[in-house]
Amino acid sequence: MTTASDLRELLPWFPLGALDVEFDLEILTGARITAATPDDPMAPVARVLDIERESTRTNTLADKFPEPCIEARHEAVVGGTQTMELVTTPAVIESVMTSPCADEFEDIVAADRSTVYVYDGDVPPGGIYDGTAYLIVLDDRDVSVGLIESDDPALVDRLTETVDEYREASTRLTTSELRNGQESGWAET
Repeated sequence: MTTASDLRELLPWFPLGALDVEFDLEILTGARITAATPDDPMAPVARVLDIERESTRTNTLADKFPEPCIEARHEAVVGGTQTMELVTTPAVIESVMTSPCADEFEDIVAADRSTVYVYDGDVPPGGIYDGTAYLIVLDDRDVSVGLIESDDPALVDRLTETVDEYREASTRLTTSELRNGQESGWAET
């Protein structure tokens, strides 16, 4: 009942179209829901940061990569033992490379346990960490209003397929492209 109540608030923005799947909400029965509240509007973001810091393996679709996320991934990948695969967009790369965290992002791209891909288009935010699927729920203003986490095999499999589809349609990002600022190379497949 608690999951159903939490989901009811997020359903208007649930990313069903991005997953391109007929969705049975029953698979979310045991899901962990982290919703933004008036008392804690940043709760979903804080949970994503926990995932980024604490996971051993992640496959992520990122429509944004703000400084706290870059710092968390740098700590986990460069300073830790996390293996990371990231699919993002040219606009995100351009934004990151003009941020104070550009050097940290370059370290992430250069790390042996990290592979970064650039997709020419939009990506739905979410991914898989340590066998658990997570979906970032955005409202109509593109603000994070919730995070749904589930280890249900149907959702994990579908999200894994989604990440694979975006990765296969992307170009791998190299540190030389970052240093040379080759935005046109990021959008080629």
